[in-house]
Amino acid sequence: MLLSERLGGVAGSSSNGKYRMSQFYPRLLSSFKLGGVTLRNRVAVTSHFTASCVDGWPTDRTIAYYRERALGGAGLILVEANWVDQTGGAHFAGNAMACYRDEIVPHYRRLSDAVHEHGAAILCQLNHEGTYGLAGPTSMPLFMKEQPCGVAHELDREQIGCLVDSFVSAARRLQKGGFDGAEISAAHGLLVHAFLTPLLNQRDDEYGGSLTNRMRFLVQILQGTRDVVGRDFVLGVRLSASDFADGGLDDDDVIEIAGQLEDSGWIDYLNISGGVSHLLSSIINHAGHMDDPHAQLAPLSGRIKAAVGLPILHASRIRTSDQAEQVLAAGHADIVGMTRAHVSDPHLVRKTIENRTDEIMICVGCEEGCTQRIMRGEHISCIHNPVTGREDQWGELAPAAQRRRAVVVGGGPAGLEAARVAAQRGHEVILLEKADQLGGKVLTIAKAPLMGEFAGVVSNLVNRLGTVDVRTGVNADEATIMTLKPDVVILALGARSFELSVPNDGSITVASDEQILNDAVKSGRRTVIIDGEGRYRALNTGIHLAQCGCQVIFVTEYPMMGARFTVEKFRVRPYQKLLELGVGLGDYLGEKVVALNGHAVTIENIYTYARRKIDNVDTVVTAFHGLSNQSLYNALKHKVPACHLIGDAYAPRDIEQACYEGHKVAREI
Repeated sequence: MLLSERLGGVAGSSSNGKYRMSQFYPRLLSSFKLGGVTLRNRVAVTSHFTASCVDGWPTDRTIAYYRERALGGAGLILVEANWVDQTGGAHFAGNAMACYRDEIVPHYRRLSDAVHEHGAAILCQLNHEGTYGLAGPTSMPLFMKEQPCGVAHELDREQIGCLVDSFVSAARRLQKGGFDGAEISAAHGLLVHAFLTPLLNQRDDEYGGSLTNRMRFLVQILQGTRDVVGRDFVLGVRLSASDFADGGLDDDDVIEIAGQLEDSGWIDYLNISGGVSHLLSSIINHAGHMDDPHAQLAPLSGRIKAAVGLPILHASRIRTSDQAEQVLAAGHADIVGMTRAHVSDPHLVRKTIENRTDEIMICVGCEEGCTQRIMRGEHISCIHNPVTGREDQWGELAPAAQRRRAVVVGGGPAGLEAARVAAQRGHEVILLEKADQLGGKVLTIAKAPLMGEFAGVVSNLVNRLGTVDVRTGVNADEATIMTLKPDVVILALGARSFELSVPNDGSITVASDEQILNDAVKSGRRTVIIDGEGRYRALNTGIHLAQCGCQVIFVTEYPMMGARFTVEKFRVRPYQKLLELGVGLGDYLGEKVVALNGHAVTIENIYTYARRKIDNVDTVVTAFHGLSNQSLYNALKHKVPACHLIGDAYAPRDIEQACYEGHKVAREI
């Protein structure tokens, strides 16, 4: 079913992919009164971590990041969660903002001025992680890999009162720092939500039991804040529309909470999200991955909107202007959060206004450059937009001092980005690709189950090649390249194939995951997949083969399948699908393949060195990164004025690093 059909909206697209704002986006681009502030449109960038702060203060990088999204046309910027207490941000510590010190006020002023300068309103989310290891309404064990510890401290009444004061004081600092308002996070199992939901609140005092008691902490925060900041300061609350868990809040409960908040008169809007973060089956409803539906929580948001008169802000994988307009037209929200869409392209609104929607870099929902980077302790970026998170360094793309002829070899992400940026800077660029189409390994990845949107990485890059002279079907050897008389050669050849090097009597067919997905090799009935990458490759190839009727057996040296995912939730959908298909996930962990003979795979335990066999195997599929590919570089590096080796050809890694290196080298030539 189309999104427009599911939401009851109007598709609003034209045959040539371009749009006129008056005809197709009358709601999205209209102004909206939110408390004491008038928004220039109904597009919001909701709170999300940039991991760009130092010692609790926003840096030049932080300010440049938010300034760019205001410059790009968003109506409302909600700055990332600020910790109201020094115990409140255990996950991110020094690289998140800390609003519990008065010294932050001038830093806030720099940030708010930068956003206001370009016409956007700016709010800030106030938060405390609470239950994720430090403090909560009830002490109970919670399972989540990312937690700093496993059992929260149970807050007493005095500590609760101190935290109420911390929220109030933080809001006052925001006001002094020039912000237009504050949002209290009461979602996702964080501290305030933990008091609201019986899933996490098992107290028997005035802060537990009845809904009125469970709301008391939030009510005290809101009442205290409104008393201090006055009526002109915008005040909102973020709620999970449902906990999506037995024993938790459902949407009927949340409608009752929303009604009581409306009746209080203390708040100006509600921001509707969903889920609790400590349950993997629930948190996947909060920020949907690429295999989840677009606008997946919009109907729940609409239910709450229909029940209350407060303005509703809603975000749930709404990635295009069309989808945002449809959500508004269906009555599911008054303001649409397009957060990851703005991580991918901060100028989404401006391009929409200027009828340049075909130039928008659409988010593919992979979360590799944003969520996974942040969980590794790195600042935010985007898989196909390396400027994201680097706006302070790369905000301007300077024209080349001298026009040169650049030959780019390889039409995967690294080569496409290098060619695009070099051409934009004024160089003459020739792109050579041996295949008949551009895209490299991304095209194979997109064939895997749950990964179809990855193809958007290619279309995002190809659509912006501009003046690049693209030549496909060219096997670019040394002679071919030298004939073009290049000033600069950029080699983005991709990786060499990994080959399994173990004794093999030929009884078992060996193929790579790419050969299987490209249908270059047919798998037999009983297949062993070796997970040497630790992320999507083995899992999704396993889904594909199981759907084709194969019996799939996983073998990996890692302690679990998909062990290299930085964020637990990325395993959930593949695991769910594999288990539904009857594929086991834990039979051969910590094992490596050492021989193939007599239709048997011999495996060896990496800890005990004990060996055993998997019998009656027809096919072994290897799911590994490739190997560096530098022979052409070695042949050319002393024969051309400048030669660069980038992406997987240099060292096989993720697409994000490939695009980054392509962008970087093109800026430097």
